[in-house]
Amino acid sequence: MTTVTTLRERLDEYLMMRRSLGFQLNDIERQVGLFCTWLEARGQTQTFTIDDAVTWARLNPDAHPSWWATRLSLVRRFAAYLNANGVDVPIIPSGLLTARKPRAVPFIYSQDDVDALLAACEEQFADERVAATVRTVIGLLAATGLRISEALNLGVDDIDFDNDVLVIKVSKSAERLVPVHPSTTNALRQYIDL
Repeated sequence: MTTVTTLRERLDEYLMMRRSLGFQLNDIERQVGLFCTWLEARGQTQTFTIDDAVTWARLNPDAHPSWWATRLSLVRRFAAYLNANGVDVPIIPSGLLTARKPRAVPFIYSQDDVDALLAACEEQFADERVAATVRTVIGLLAATGLRISEALNLGVDDIDFDNDVLVIKVSKSAERLVPVHPSTTNALRQYIDL
């Protein structure tokens, strides 16, 4: 007599195998676990169809379509694993539930907002160097439009004091030049001197 392996057991195998390769997989464990629970409630413990996966992904009619697409993509990975291991589960094609996440509306700080943040640094941070660091980063972000990671990764060698230019290393081999006002270069020089 052969033992039939359930989808839940196969999910445990899949998670163990992927985690041994260094993946976290918390989202897959939670969402595909919920999918298995949903299938079990319907009496399905060994296989499912593409329609089952799409129906489950869209269970919450009020959710954003990007959430449906995310849920289906997590099941898609599991289905590919099952299919590759001989389980009678179809490969779910990509693009069945496509949707982009809505972009967050950026908050644009006014000059008064920036001035208030800069002034608050002295009040909020007792250590002069910490206050100067936070003030310099805020000023740099406001003056240049750099991403926070770009500003924090900026080194002394990345500042061209003679030409008022910052060298931003985008990746290991690429870089871009950001021209700055001489007052920004001067503020960076004062920070470095401190």
